Amino acid sequence: MEIWWIAPIYVLLFWICKVKHWHMDWFFTFLEGIFLAQYCFFYLPEIFQRQVAVATVFVLLGILLGSGVESYLPRFLERIVSPILFFCCVTILCGVSFGFVHGVLGGMGLYYAASAILPDITYRKEYFAIAFGGIVGFLLGTLLIFYQ
Repeated sequence: MEIWWIAPIYVLLFWICKVKHWHMDWFFTFLEGIFLAQYCFFYLPEIFQRQVAVATVFVLLGILLGSGVESYLPRFLERIVSPILFFCCVTILCGVSFGFVHGVLGGMGLYYAASAILPDITYRKEYFAIAFGGIVGFLLGTLLIFYQ
């Protein structure tokens, strides 16, 4: 799967937007939607095919760890964690057998990608634009997986 390059581009664009004070949240949720589709249809099914019971425990542990760590991270780092986890998951998946790291990273990545698509926003107009970006990204990510 040649989609790993999206994660470094995400981090670079996020840094540029922070420096220039640009607000492109809809674009970042679009990329998060692609990450979420990759977790749901490419990365996590590969984990669950090996050992279902153990994989379930590891993925749930990753989700719990992600939700626990989220409360301690500032919003800036919270947005950067997701592409870093995605990059680690995709590069670790290549040629390595299932383990604790796969399940926990997959669970944390799934949690962060899903929570970034529908963030807490008080302005209704921004909320719908961000949600639309996430949904379009998820659909495009699904198409990238199934029509390769």
